[in-house]
Amino acid sequence: MRIWIGLSLAIAATALAQETKPTPTPPRALRAAVEELVQSFGTRYPHGSLYLKRLGEIEQGDAAGETEAFKALRREALLANPLLADQPLVYVVRRQYKKDHHNTETLFQTGECNTGSFLGGSALKTVNLKTGQTTTLVELPDGMVRDPEIRWDGGKIILSMRHHAQDDYHIYEINPDGSGLKQLTYGRGISDIDPFYLPDGKIAFSSTREPKYCMCNMHIMCNLYVMNPDGSNIHQISKNTLFDAHGSVMADGRILYDRWEYVDRNFGDAQGLWTCNPDGTQHQIFYGNNTPAPG
Repeated sequence: MRIWIGLSLAIAATALAQETKPTPTPPRALRAAVEELVQSFGTRYPHGSLYLKRLGEIEQGDAAGETEAFKALRREALLANPLLADQPLVYVVRRQYKKDHHNTETLFQTGECNTGSFLGGSALKTVNLKTGQTTTLVELPDGMVRDPEIRWDGGKIILSMRHHAQDDYHIYEINPDGSGLKQLTYGRGISDIDPFYLPDGKIAFSSTREPKYCMCNMHIMCNLYVMNPDGSNIHQISKNTLFDAHGSVMADGRILYDRWEYVDRNFGDAQGLWTCNPDGTQHQIFYGNNTPAPG
């Protein structure tokens, strides 16, 4: 079984239906989406012409797209997208993090000033959007699972997990069917989060292994690290005084991450996006500091 995080595709499909400048009617937006899927996937989207024919018939009596027939067709046509239909999606169920001084601070690491804010109860699951069937891969009644990422071939999921309040976040790897859970990193009083696979098979992640602290409070911060696939040879590749996190791999193999710092930064503005090579060389800004609410 192969699993892919396809939420961006679902969001893109939704965006077509909510497009502005000018706002198309729902039938027109659905037609544009189906035509794009036909062009992109060809025989992997075999019923595209049938969807367009049915849409034309519906439009004759429902130009605004308000009938149940149109809504059913929209769901069927969009969920037939091969990137959504051919495999389930992986997701996390958890409680809302408790409010804290900084939105970056969701570690609640043991010994930290806000350790008492940790709230357990979480699971890693998959869902088949066509059938609605969900499968639980990991369930932690007192712990927290976060940051799942899929290996390029779909054969493994890497994640960060904490079993209970006295534990801390460590990196784990699991098979897509929930078997073979394996712990890759260890350490008391340190947090390893945001893991992701690099093109050469190594794993990058953010960690508090070299403690850094928020300049306007006492919260602990992470920098970037890289390790071998089995968890060996952990070494640091960034030296920010604050938080480097949420890394991902760009098309050219560089790491894209967000960096929080107090240089050229008004209070409340978002962290800038930075890039570096997987070996930690050539850290440089990718897109602005002082960009309010880029999300």
